[in-house]
Amino acid sequence: MEYLFDLNVNADSYFYAWSHFRFIITKWLSVGIAGGRNRVYQNDVKVQRGVSLGFTKKRFTVTGYYYNPFTPENYGSVAVFVRF
Repeated sequence: MEYLFDLNVNADSYFYAWSHFRFIITKWLSVGIAGGRNRVYQNDVKVQRGVSLGFTKKRFTVTGYYYNPFTPENYGSVAVFVRF
């Protein structure tokens, strides 16, 4: 969950959360589905739905997300996770 602050226009700040369900295929590979409401990316889709592909090496995981596949509003993102 996140709360995004707009320092210029307070009315543009908002609370946002997403869900990610992943299957761990091997020790280093995972695939999954993701969804959430994301106002950061401006499009006409109310709920962003997508797929993910992740790679893990030791304490680090890099996961790519592809939202709204096969639509004109598609986009991707990459997240890096570190376990402490």
